[in-house]
Amino acid sequence: MSEALQELARGIEAIFPIRCQVECTPEFRLEDWTVVTHLYRIGQESMLNAARHAQARRLKVELVQDHDLLTLSVEDEGRGFSEETLARGGM
Repeated sequence: MSEALQELARGIEAIFPIRCQVECTPEFRLEDWTVVTHLYRIGQESMLNAARHAQARRLKVELVQDHDLLTLSVEDEGRGFSEETLARGGM
């Protein structure tokens, strides 16, 4: 999974003016390929949205595993959401 996220980050950097940093728990292990696929797609969509819409220059992706808890976070320093967008609700 770490390699896939790294490759995704390199691809995004090649297309957009953004620097992507990917950090994963070194001993990360996940054997459920359905979960792996979902995590990758969530990361992919989040990274592409940040690159396309946030006008960010940096993007940090973290995949951390602590026993049975798995956390994927995508963080940018972009412009965020307008009050109007937040008022509409959504996911």
